[in-house]
Amino acid sequence: MTSLRTRLLSPAAALLLAGAIDGCSGGGAVRALTPPVSADGKTKAALTILVPRAHPATASARKRPAYVSPSSATLAVGVNGGTPVSYGLTPATPGCVTQATVLACTFSIVVPAGLDTLALSLADAAGNVLSRNVVSATIVAGASTPVNVTLAGVPAAVAIVPGTNAYSDTSVAPYEIPGLFPIPVEVEALDADGNVIVGPGAPTLQSVTVSNTSAATIAPAVGTDPFAYVLSPTGAGGGKSVIITALVQGVTLADGTTSSPVSGTTTYSFTPAIAVGSGPFITMYSVASAQPFLSFQACPGECGAVTVDDLTADARGRIYTLIVQFEGASVTSTVFESTTGATKPALGLGSTNGVHSVGGITLDSHANLYVANGNTGSFFGGGKHLPPAITNYAFGATSPAYTIANTFEAPGGIAVDKNGDVFESDPNDTLTIAEYPPNSQTQSQTLSDPSLAGPTRMVADAAGGLYVIDAVNNDIAYFAPGQTALTTTLTDPSFGAGIGALMIDPQGNLWVAISNGSGEIERLAATSLPNAVVITETLPGGGYMGYIP
Repeated sequence: MTSLRTRLLSPAAALLLAGAIDGCSGGGAVRALTPPVSADGKTKAALTILVPRAHPATASARKRPAYVSPSSATLAVGVNGGTPVSYGLTPATPGCVTQATVLACTFSIVVPAGLDTLALSLADAAGNVLSRNVVSATIVAGASTPVNVTLAGVPAAVAIVPGTNAYSDTSVAPYEIPGLFPIPVEVEALDADGNVIVGPGAPTLQSVTVSNTSAATIAPAVGTDPFAYVLSPTGAGGGKSVIITALVQGVTLADGTTSSPVSGTTTYSFTPAIAVGSGPFITMYSVASAQPFLSFQACPGECGAVTVDDLTADARGRIYTLIVQFEGASVTSTVFESTTGATKPALGLGSTNGVHSVGGITLDSHANLYVANGNTGSFFGGGKHLPPAITNYAFGATSPAYTIANTFEAPGGIAVDKNGDVFESDPNDTLTIAEYPPNSQTQSQTLSDPSLAGPTRMVADAAGGLYVIDAVNNDIAYFAPGQTALTTTLTDPSFGAGIGALMIDPQGNLWVAISNGSGEIERLAATSLPNAVVITETLPGGGYMGYIP
């Protein structure tokens, strides 16, 4: 996981002519001094600047909040266009005292009474200018004259980093972002020492663009931070990279010139994730790191007592969730569809859409949704008998494109292979699996085996083979493409805790959710399937799964 680098506040100061310039990082008091008047009528003013103490030389430490950069090594002050006088900012410099968190330096400058112009410039040890500004003030002899000064940070580079609460599997660019969800992005103008310049002294952000708008778009975030943006995948599919380019304008320098504009580019790649539905929530896991990075409610609004009973996802990152809702003596099934990157469903399919007593959902290669509906009697059907059927829906459709009638009374699972053949399991009566050709309402063949005692949820691999959970034997039955008899059985000691769900990823790995006991998700290597179990990765928890490429 990567976190947003702590943003360095723009170099700023409160100048008290005949007082102090205060550059502390937070809470430092301005110390006003009453100046004496010299014989030549010029006023001696005490100028104090507080420089945050240096921290260990790490990227994150250099970006601790500070109004004056910790890299500041010299302060140059020019009065009324005269030759600037340079003051050192080190513990060894006369007038500088090391305190707990800052280096406090006080210098005496000479300014005439009346209207004066002071050019202020901070530089690092190598002479790189970190911040500059020119301030005018009317000086009255014998009186403290506070003047607010904002030192403009001089941009030397631009970084485009994941924002607060954004997840990345890499801590430096190129950033790998799992799943197809919008993420906050911060555009950061950096000074010559890599300190982030923000606040009133920050330069103006001229433009932010993304290289491949078919894969993602970028727009300003809601709020007042002009450097905050949101990168949003378009739903064109995962596995794509985009380059974000930002242009920062130059700033006016103490000598009246303007620093050069600075641009920067950063690559963001959208990497695979797994959506896992368990209880009333959906949790997103990175495939690369096996870490959770996002969790949200499986149904919109106040949904009462609900639990996820199946889940799948398509190649565009759209999530389909079957939930079962309990309201007193009634139980309802609803299938929710979401758009790419959404954490709330955009569409719900219920009894009025032909969805009832659902035993499983699945998608074909064209993202058509298949729902295995069971028989509902007068009790669960609310006084209305609804016969079992398999219903098929195009994305966003509220009515079935076609229906397969007279299916199993209480289906255990449903799958669709590469050819569009539909499979439905019966864990209670026949203990078989019915197969239907594409767009057909007539069963073509039955898959069965004497050892298959409780077929439930299923998934088809790229070749058309079928993996089936046997809930009675706590193993996985495999039927080779076109075969009606069991080809092989996969078993492992971890399966004894109970298998809840299966999923095949684009690489052919089989993901197995252990429903109780150890409560984990196991990835079985494609190279060992369908004959052996080789667990290559585990995720914490368990539930129904959808793969977002």
